[in-house]
Amino acid sequence: MSSCPLWLVFGGNAMVSADWLPFCEAALCMKDEGAASPCFLLVDYPGYGFNGGEPSPTAALESSQQALAKLLDDLGDQRPDSINLLGHSLGAAAASQLAAHLSRPDAPVQGGRLLLSSPFLSIDEMAAVLFGGLLPRWLLRVLVTHRWNNAETVPAAAAAGWQVSIVHPPSDEIVPFKHGQELHSSVRALGRECELLRPKGCGHNDVLFAALPSYVKLMGMSRLQVEPLAKQNCISTMWLDQS
Repeated sequence: MSSCPLWLVFGGNAMVSADWLPFCEAALCMKDEGAASPCFLLVDYPGYGFNGGEPSPTAALESSQQALAKLLDDLGDQRPDSINLLGHSLGAAAASQLAAHLSRPDAPVQGGRLLLSSPFLSIDEMAAVLFGGLLPRWLLRVLVTHRWNNAETVPAAAAAGWQVSIVHPPSDEIVPFKHGQELHSSVRALGRECELLRPKGCGHNDVLFAALPSYVKLMGMSRLQVEPLAKQNCISTMWLDQS
């Protein structure tokens, strides 16, 4: 397992775990010959896919912890020393809060890479964008019940040792590019390295495939040349019923 890096992958609001399968397969095709083939753990949030329950930050954290604990238990002595997290849009918030939680001294594994795709600062900031300043901030805080907050969890994860990197297209039509810029600045302000890649010619919903080489690079798979799909690609998908 040490030669097979583990990535937990979190989708956006309109995604389910199976939507990541083409991305995972394409990433494996693009990895450099000398780079290790990663394993992917794809986890749906409560209320998504085949899961029962209601989605919320707390429920998403609990379900991702359960998925990780089950995988580590199944791996036994073959468990990896560290894990890596990739999240797109809402998934960036789910990944960041898990990273912050796994930064505690009693965490089951060490933190590795935290790769954020089109991340927002917070749900409050996104609500302000969506409503275009029509509603006062105090009213938005009352109306918005889910407290996703990358502005808190991303720096906390970086301070704990996670290697944070961000992919955010400047022409993102849903999450403003300045959100990714501010998160990048908040990590750099801690004295931590943080790459911010700015793919052009794509937006929020197509960046994962349009900028696939950027993601594969930040996942540590070298310079990448297109090659046949690895014979052993270690892709696994899990659903947890949170009803």
